[in-house]
This record gives sequence, C-alpha cells and structure tokens, in this order.
Amino acid sequence: MVLLTEKIENTLLILGLLAAPLTSLRVWKIGPGELLLFLWCLLVMIRRRYIVINLITKFWYIFIFLLTIGTLFGNAIITQRTMEIEEVFTYVFFTLFITSLVTFFDGNNNVQFILKRIYWLDLIFFTFLFLYGTYVGQSIFGMKLWFGGVRFTGGALNPHQFAYTSGPMVIAGLYLASEKKSFLKKFLTYASVIPFFVMSIATLSATLTATFAILFFLFIFLSLTYDKNSQRRTKRIIIFSIIIIILILLSAENLYEIFINFVYSDPNGPGRFELWYDSINTWKLSPIVGLGLYGSAGAERGISIEAHNTYFQLLLNSGIIGLSLYLYFVYKLGKFTIKSKHAFLMVMFFVLYGFGGYSFRRVYMWYFTITAYYLVKTEDNT
Repeated sequence: MVLLTEKIENTLLILGLLAAPLTSLRVWKIGPGELLLFLWCLLVMIRRRYIVINLITKFWYIFIFLLTIGTLFGNAIITQRTMEIEEVFTYVFFTLFITSLVTFFDGNNNVQFILKRIYWLDLIFFTFLFLYGTYVGQSIFGMKLWFGGVRFTGGALNPHQFAYTSGPMVIAGLYLASEKKSFLKKFLTYASVIPFFVMSIATLSATLTATFAILFFLFIFLSLTYDKNSQRRTKRIIIFSIIIIILILLSAENLYEIFINFVYSDPNGPGRFELWYDSINTWKLSPIVGLGLYGSAGAERGISIEAHNTYFQLLLNSGIIGLSLYLYFVYKLGKFTIKSKHAFLMVMFFVLYGFGGYSFRRVYMWYFTITAYYLVKTEDNT
C-alpha cells in the first residue's frame, strides 16, 4: 500500500510538472497542471502531516508575511483599482506547492529520480509539439503553439512562459549527462539538450538569449576556477574576476551600444523601460513595504500591469524590505549550491531571467530552485 501511494505521488508530481507550461488550457487560473499539482500537494500533506523549515520555506513565508503587510498599505493608498482575487489564489497555490515540494524532497532521496523522469517526458512531449507546430499546424487540442505565427510557445499563453520551462531544461540535461558513466549514454544525453536549446531560441525571447549568453560565460568561469583546494580556488576567482573587470572597462562603450541594439531588437524592449519607469513611480507611494497585491506598474492611475521584472515587481509588492530579503536569499542559496556547478546554474538562470520577467509565479522556477538545493544537499549527505 505504501509503495502504491508513493507511485501515485511520483506520478501526480511528474504529470503536474509536464502539464504546468500548458497555460493556454487554463480556465480562469486553473489548468491541468495546477489541478494535478494541487491534488499532489494534498496527498503529500495528508501523508506526512508536517512541514520542513529550511532556507527556501523560511524565505517564502517571510515574503508572504511582507506581501500581506504591503497589501494592507496598498488597500489604504490605492483607490483607483481593486485587488484581484486571482492574485490571492496564485500565492496560496505557490505556498502550498513550495511547502509540499520541500517536504517531499526532504523526506527521501528521489530528487534525481523525479528530475530524470520530467526531463525525458518534457523532451518527448514538447519536441512533438514543436515538430507538429512547425510542419502540421499552429494549434493542437485547443493549444496555440506559436505566438503571432513566429514565436514558439509550447502550449503556453506566451513564449516567455515556455522559456521558463525550456531554458532550465538545457541545464538539467547537461547535469544528467555529466552524471552518466558510459560514453554512449553521456553522448546521447548531451545530444538530447539540442531540442530544448532549439525550442528555447524559437521563443525569440531576448531575455532568454541574454540569460544563455551570461550562463555560458559563467559556466566557463566556474570550470576554469574550480579547485578542491579552497585557497587556490579563491586565487583563481580573484585573478579571473580582475581580468573580466578590465575587459569590461576597456570595452564599456561597445558593450553599451550592443546592449541598446539588443534591447530595441526585441519588440517588447522599449515598452519594458516604460513599465519599469512607472514601477519606480508607483513604488515611491510605499517604498518600505510596498503595496502588496495592489502593486502594479501605474497602480495609482488604475492600471493593473505586471512590471515584467522580478526586482521591480518585488519593490511594488513588498518594498525595499522584500527586495533586500530576496537578494539575501539569492546570496545564501548561491553560496550553498555553488558546490555543484549545474545546481548553481539552475539557480542563476532564474536570477538572470528575472530581469525580463516576474519569476515568482512560475512553477518551474520553484521546482528547479528546490531541486538545485536538494541535489547539493543529497551530495553532501552522501
């Protein structure tokens, strides 16, 4: 009976993660992914009847407390718009999901088992959607596969939502390949990364392209500076950091020009600058604790638009305290996961992609963040 229940748990989680990117199938805020994951969360909580408090859950609970305080301020300050009940549902769902996933992984060593299953299932399923959308039709089973006919969405409402899935899967594939012993399995797993990379590029997300570019150099940096001897490692990091800083200073003008051209090559680029400008003006209404669920770019004018940037959105939702809390969380998580190159890159993916989107309401953001944490913790225990 116990083994059967564990199999049901694993199956619900894997299928829920597989369906999570299919946001075009949602009715209101609920799609097949949310429904399966909600059932999985209930099963996990009923079976265990306890919660685990660690770095990740501590951060989330404090953030939710700050969000609540900010909402009280927002209710008093913002009179031009009402709070959307969808926002309440979203944060309740993620509180349940984060709590359940941490509890689930903390009680057993199946973090690699789940990662392997979801990686290969995602690869098969989304490669099929990509090939179908390219050669047969632009929609299937009510899911739109292309945005504007040119940007791949993988069944999501927009390409950025799918990028939150395909992007970290590239890193997951590299990690799984590094764990293989035989040359053939290693080669095939490395090759399996290619479809995820192609689908990622097909989203035409400038944010994702920039994130991949930075992660590539970060990967090279970590590879060159890696040394089990901490003193030698520190020396290497200092030397390479100085070299990088010098190169940046010498080419600052060219880098600025490249950045401007890059931003304006994205149709949404200039519009995001306007959103961020509005976000700063709105944040000034409650700079310490933010405006909670009333926080949006231009909220004082009755506008309800997300900042499309994790850091600006945190300022809007939870003020300078919330942003500081997140930066401290990233520092602690990065310090812990840097023991594993791939786990660290999983975390850094969402830190970087957060400059072009709000990551907190993405299932794969929390799945990979928690997975990265427990991959390292499992290795430490071993």
